[in-house]
Amino acid sequence: KPLPTDRIQFQKQLDLLRAYAAISGPGMTPVSNKAVADVVKMVASTVSMSNKFFSEMGFLLPVSGEAGYIPSQDVVNYARAFEWKPESAAYKLAPIAQRLVPKLRYRPMDETEALQDLAEEAAASPSYENQVRLLLDYLAAAGVVVREGGLVRIGPAVDVGNGDITAGPSPTAEAETPRPEAPVRAPAVATAFA
Repeated sequence: KPLPTDRIQFQKQLDLLRAYAAISGPGMTPVSNKAVADVVKMVASTVSMSNKFFSEMGFLLPVSGEAGYIPSQDVVNYARAFEWKPESAAYKLAPIAQRLVPKLRYRPMDETEALQDLAEEAAASPSYENQVRLLLDYLAAAGVVVREGGLVRIGPAVDVGNGDITAGPSPTAEAETPRPEAPVRAPAVATAFA
C-alpha cells in the first residue's frame, strides 16, 4: 500500500492538501501539479511525489482523461476549517484512519508497537520506517491519536463510545453544561385519623 513520501516534510504535505482545495475552488475543478507547485512554491515533480498516497487515502480524486486531481470533501472541509481554527483543522481528515482505533479503544499502545501495526497494514519493511512514522503524524494531526511520552492513545476525534471517527474533537466534560435537576416533590399524604 502506498505510504506518504518522506521527501516532503509533514507540514508541507498538509499545505499541499490545502492548496488543492484552494485552487479547485467551489466548482471542484481539476488541479494540476504545476498549479499546486506555483502556490506552495515547490517544483511540480516534488508535488507529484505525494499524489499516489493522497489518492490511495481518498484525499485526492483523479480525474479521468485529465492530468489533475480534485480534492475530496474531507480535504475541502479541512481547508475551510483551517481558516477558522488551524490547530484542529486536520481533525477533518480523521476519517482516513481505522487501523489503530479498535486497539486504542482497548488500551494505549507503545509508539513502536503502533508503528509496527501500521507497517503491517501497509506491508512495509523496516526500510520504510520514516514513511510509516508519517502515517502516525497524520493520525495525530487528525486527532485520531495522541502521542505522550512514547505512548499512543485514542485521540479527541474518536467517539470512544462507539469507535466512530468524528469530523472534530469530542466535547470535553468541562464544555458540557449540566442540566439543572427538577425539584423533587413529595406526594401529598392525607393523615387524618378519627
